[in-house]
Amino acid sequence: MKPFRFLFPRLAVLFILLFVLGACSRPDPVPIQDLADTAVQGSSVVTEKTAESSSRGLILIDPGHGFDDPGCTSYDGSFTEAQITESVARLLQKELISRGWNTELTHDGTHMPDAALLHESAQKMTLQNDININPQEWVCDNNLFSKYERVLWANARSRKQPATLLLSLHVNSIETSAQTVRGFEIDYYKDHPCANAAGDFSEILHDILKDTFNQKVKLFADNKEEAFVVTKYTDMPSVLLEMGYASNAADAALLKSSEFQTQLVQTIADAVDAAYSM
Repeated sequence: MKPFRFLFPRLAVLFILLFVLGACSRPDPVPIQDLADTAVQGSSVVTEKTAESSSRGLILIDPGHGFDDPGCTSYDGSFTEAQITESVARLLQKELISRGWNTELTHDGTHMPDAALLHESAQKMTLQNDININPQEWVCDNNLFSKYERVLWANARSRKQPATLLLSLHVNSIETSAQTVRGFEIDYYKDHPCANAAGDFSEILHDILKDTFNQKVKLFADNKEEAFVVTKYTDMPSVLLEMGYASNAADAALLKSSEFQTQLVQTIADAVDAAYSM
C-alpha cells in the first residue's frame, strides 16, 4: 500500500501541471472588431461575407467628398463635410449589415480605388444622349475621388453584383448671411432609366425623415441640367441626400452629434427596408 500512497499525490501534481500548461498554450481570444472599421479597411471582405448570408441586395454608400476635398466647412469651423459623410457612411453600413443587407462604401477616405478598374469601367459606359462626353477623361491622377470617378466605380461594382441603390451622402451649406436655412434635401434624376425606383425610395425617405425629425425635407426630381453627376450617370437607382446645413448653427450641432447620426442612419435604413422589402 505504501507505493500507492505516494502515487496519488504525484498523479494529482501531474494533472495540475497538464491543466496549467494546456491553459497557457491556448491562443488569446480574437477581439471582435467594429463592423464599420472592418468595412472601411476592407469593404470587399465585408461584402463577400454578407453576400453569402443575405439575399436582400447590394446597397452602395457614397460618402461625399474626402481625400484632398474636405467639402464645405461648418459655420464655426468645427468640422468638414467629409468628416460627417464618412462617419455617417460607416454607421449606415454597419446598420444595414445588421439588417441583412449587402453593402459597400465607394471609398474610405484613405485608399484611392484602382485607376485600371475605373478606366475599364469607362470603356464600358454608353452615353447615348451625351456623345460629347468621354468617360475616359473622367479618371484623373490626383488625390481627389471626383464625382465622375465615383460613377465609374459604382457602375463597375454593380456589374459584379447589380446594386439595388446608390445613396450619396452630403452636407449642405449656404455661403451667404442666410444661416437660418436648415433641413434635409433629397435629389434624384427624373429621366434616369431607374427613375421610378429612385423616386419611390426618395418619397419614402422624405416621409420618414419628416416624421422622425420634424424638420423641413425638400425633395427634388431634377431635370438633366439640375441633376447631380452621381444621380445622372450611374447604372443603378441613385439618390443624393443632404443631411443638413453646415452653415446653420442648429443643424451643425446635430450633424456632429453621435446621437443624431445614430438616429439618422436608423431612419435611412428604415427607408431602405420599406422601399425594398419583398
